[in-house]
Formats: sequence, structure tokens, C-alpha cells
Amino acid sequence: MPYSSNRVDIMRLSPRKGRMNEIAASEAMGDVGNGDPSQSNNADMIPNRGRTILLLSFFMLFHVQFNKRRASSSLFDEIPRTKPRMGVIQSAATNWLSMDSMMKAKPLAMRETNSGFSEPTLPPETRIPALVAPTIPSTDAQPKRTKKQRSTSPYQNEHKKVVTVVAQLNGELGNQMHKIANAVCVQRHIERKLQLPTELKLRAQDNAKWERSMKNMKEAFPSTRPLNFRAGNTPLFDQVRQIQEDWIQSLVANKKVNLTGIGDPKVMNRMKSSGWQPTQEILRLLNQTWYMDRPMAPGGNTEFSIPHIYSDAFTSRYCFEKMLTEIRDFFAIDEYRICKQKPQPDESVLHLRNFLVEMGKAGRDLGFEELSPEKTATEIFANYTPGDKVAIVSRFQTNTDKYIKALKEIRGIDARYIKGQTGNQDFCFLLKSRKDIIGQRVSTFATWAGLLGRPERLRLYSVDSKYTRAKKRSFYKAKWDHPELKKVIVYENYKA
Repeated sequence: MPYSSNRVDIMRLSPRKGRMNEIAASEAMGDVGNGDPSQSNNADMIPNRGRTILLLSFFMLFHVQFNKRRASSSLFDEIPRTKPRMGVIQSAATNWLSMDSMMKAKPLAMRETNSGFSEPTLPPETRIPALVAPTIPSTDAQPKRTKKQRSTSPYQNEHKKVVTVVAQLNGELGNQMHKIANAVCVQRHIERKLQLPTELKLRAQDNAKWERSMKNMKEAFPSTRPLNFRAGNTPLFDQVRQIQEDWIQSLVANKKVNLTGIGDPKVMNRMKSSGWQPTQEILRLLNQTWYMDRPMAPGGNTEFSIPHIYSDAFTSRYCFEKMLTEIRDFFAIDEYRICKQKPQPDESVLHLRNFLVEMGKAGRDLGFEELSPEKTATEIFANYTPGDKVAIVSRFQTNTDKYIKALKEIRGIDARYIKGQTGNQDFCFLLKSRKDIIGQRVSTFATWAGLLGRPERLRLYSVDSKYTRAKKRSFYKAKWDHPELKKVIVYENYKA
């Protein structure tokens, strides 16, 4: 009776060669049959069955010791195991070498190899099962524990994960910059204080000039080019605003929000003023409502969040004080597109708003009034000396010659009008001044040019008249704490 095919496969798995391998291989090849000496050319070399099993046991024990030594070596600790441990093989081999299996073993089939020699193949029912390498515990360092996040209900998973801040726009370049800057200021406070992600959306004014204003903004400031200026001009946003308003009213009525430090519970629905107080109220209210079970927006979780912030206010001195550098970065101009000319290094720039030309007497009745050419020369430029240089920028050339004449004749100033430029090009010209920038305090155009630029002085003047007093557009003086702005900005007041 031939030996079990299982025994042959065990010998082939052994990495060490010797007499045992030769005996097992010769048995597999047919040189040794069922133990009858007459079937061998050298009967003395044929081991009996008991001696073979004894030798196999000794051989297996040797391999166990060898693998233990290898496992204890630091060299092998760094090498990933690709073969099963010997203990697994030994356990399987013990079962395979049982006398019962050896007696019932079937004859081995032979297959041809690439080298020309024949190898035994195991019948399907007796093939060795696949051995899985044992899992080795990882010695990698465990990741650091992160800060425990505030728990939310499962209902939160259905909502938008980003806080939407919508800026209501109006006016032209300077006004739109004010509105966007306030929304950006609110964004940064939410991100830093509440650790929530935000997004900015815009809502254009409902008049014909919105498109021209949008084109000017996108031409001047690359940061605004990806923004949709009418993202908030949709029925969907109107619905979302109404849903939020009703929800907040319900929370207040049922006393589900803490209103300590919140003077206006509707501040998120429409932020009408800016500064420290409204910003803190938004943070307190948002920090509570964001983690509540809130109503779903009609557009799902892709358009506007509930709660969201609808900002409809100019930015405040508070925001400039806290994040002047970030505001300047956001409104970095595209010099290649909008800078046609630059003032001379020793040249001051006067922004002539020309209210009378733009709005006529109706503008004056609304409190928009400028000094006359003579008053401008004698009052605003009283400290200038003959030969000083002044450039005038204005969207309307009308009346600019009168101001140039007064400056030259009364003060001896070398004045000129910068003509042939667009509004954006005038803005760049103002911004690039390294001497004085002079403009009216009510002019956001001149104010922003001075805040973004690096002038020696930003002189913002007011006109005191019955018209400006009636509309509360008379003298105003802000108190700056920021070292740079405190040094640069100067407020002046003149009688009409």
C-alpha cells in the first residue's frame, strides 16, 4: 500500500534538504512501494513505517525550534510575515499523518513540470487547505485624540453643514465693498468663535444699475469673480427667510432660546447695523439654534442653510480694527486691468464727487453738498504751498476746470485733472497715492481707496450747512484704535 500523499506534500513544504527529503521523494516517485524489500534495489535503505514517522516527528520538532529563534530575532520583526507559523503547520500535519489517513490514502497522480520532471499532484479531496497567516498586532503609534465635538441629533444629518451668509448689496463700488466686507467680517467671527464652516452669497439690488456695479466689482477684485451676484435674488431664498423668521419667533415664544445678551432675536434674519454688539448677538443666537432640530429648507441641503445670516449693513470701524489685513487681502485689486495711470510720488489726489452735476439741487436737499472751488482752495488746501502738486479725479469732468483754476490762482498749486479714465481706473489712481487722499466723508469711494492704500494721510471732510444738518450728514469723527488707521485718517469739518 502506498504512503499517504499528505506525507509527500509535507516533505515538499520543508525548506531544508537532507536524507529525509530524499527518502520521501523517492517514495513519491515510486522507488519505494509498500514496504516490500523486493521492490527496491537496495532493501537495506528502505525505512519501515514506524521509523519514518519517528524521523518525521524529529524533523517537525526541529522546525518548531527554528521558527521560535527566527521570531525572536529583531531582524525578522521588521519583515512582514508571508508564511504561516510552524505551529499551524504542525497541528495540521499531526492530523494528516494519522495512521488511518495513511492507510486510506489514494495513489498519487503525476503531472509534468516545466523542467521535464514529474511531480505528484494531490487529489482534490486531500489537498492541503489554505493557511491564513496570523494577525500581528500593529506597533504603530495610536492617533492623537481629537477635541470632542458637540453632539447633535440624527436629524442634523439632513441639513446643510455650512452656515450661509447672504450680503444684501446696493449702490456702486464703494457701497458694495462696504456690504460685502461686513458679511466677510461676520463669516470670520463664526469660523473662529464657533468653529463652523461658512459660505458667502450675494443678493443684488433690485434696480438697473446692479449689472454695471457687478461688472465693476469683478473687474477690480478677483476675489468676487467666482461669486453669483444674484444668488439671493430667488423665490427660494425668500421662502427660506420666511421659514427661519417663523421658526425663530416660535423658539422665542416657547422660551427655547436663551436671550441673555441678545437685544434683537431677529438679528440673523436681517442684520441692519454692524459692530461689536450685533456680531456678538449673531454668535450667541447661532450657537444655540445650529444644534437644534431645525426646519428643512425647501431647496434641501444645497442652497441656503437654516439658520442663515442675512447681512444688510455697511461694515463698521470694529471690523476694520479687527481684520484690516484680511479685508485688504479680500479686496486686493487687479492692477493689470484697472490701473491705467498712477500719481506722482509727491502728488496729492483730490476726489471731486460732483454731487451737483450728478443729482442737481435734489442732491443738496438730501444733504449731499460739496465746497465751492474757492472754499476748497482756501480751506482744504490752506496749508499747501505754491508748487505743491494736486491731481483731481472725478467721474464728471464738468466744473473740474473751476477747481483747477482756483487752486492755481489762489494757492499757486500745480493742479491737473486726470481725464480719460473709468471709475475703476480712478479708484486705482486714488489708492496708489503716497501723499494725501482728500475726499468727502460721505464718499465711500474715496474712503475705501484710502483704507486699502498706503497714503500719508486720508483726509475726510464734512460740509456744515442747513442741508447736511437736516439729513444728519454733518461732521462726524470716528475714534480709531488701530495704530495705522489712527495715524493716517484725519476728519475735518468746513462751513459751506
